[in-house]
Amino acid sequence: MMYSTRAELKQQAKSLISSHYWPVIGATFLALLIYQAATSAFSLASFFLFPILCGLTLYYLALADGKETTIGDLFNNGFDTAYYLRRVGGYAWMSLFIFLWSLLFVIPGIVKSFSYALTPYILARYPKVKAQDALKVSMACMDGHRAELFALYLSFLGWGILSSVTLGIVGIFFVMPYLLITVTLWQRQVMEDAIMQGKFTYVEDNVIDGMADVASVPPLLQDDSSDQSNL
Repeated sequence: MMYSTRAELKQQAKSLISSHYWPVIGATFLALLIYQAATSAFSLASFFLFPILCGLTLYYLALADGKETTIGDLFNNGFDTAYYLRRVGGYAWMSLFIFLWSLLFVIPGIVKSFSYALTPYILARYPKVKAQDALKVSMACMDGHRAELFALYLSFLGWGILSSVTLGIVGIFFVMPYLLITVTLWQRQVMEDAIMQGKFTYVEDNVIDGMADVASVPPLLQDDSSDQSNL
């Protein structure tokens, strides 16, 4: 597998934006609008925000794969009744564990947030992975990649400053979709690499297994949801 550099991923993201500018801007703006509305009423956040984020991830992936997709797919995919509760549960568990780790000190919470960084992608892309198992798979696949993701976010610092100077205008019309698409492409690359290395197995008959890097975790198809020690 050819592992793309940070610069190559960002170039791919810019190419996607230039090829589908207004649909990408519309989908991202709508998702961010729902994000703001949901976070203002925290009790509703899990039910509306998390599925929309899954829908946005799948929307970006469809564009990257050259597939036909519309803004309506944010809702069609995100609120798919077959996977809705699982996705909501996965995001809720992720948020809860990050919060609990943050109670220890800020740094453990930040480290865990990077360990769980693939959870949204896994929930969106691999629909049969159980909610809590998505966190375990993310930790295994993020091993050795946390600093890489941090550097990727850091590379957008200048764009963030420019967005602030322009009162968010540049952010809405370029920076946010640029950042989110780049991160989605990076997540796909890391997951594909993890599959090649045997850290994660996902086959068409929906068999999912934790591999060597999660040796302390029983096979993910087992009912081990009560064991939180590895989260």
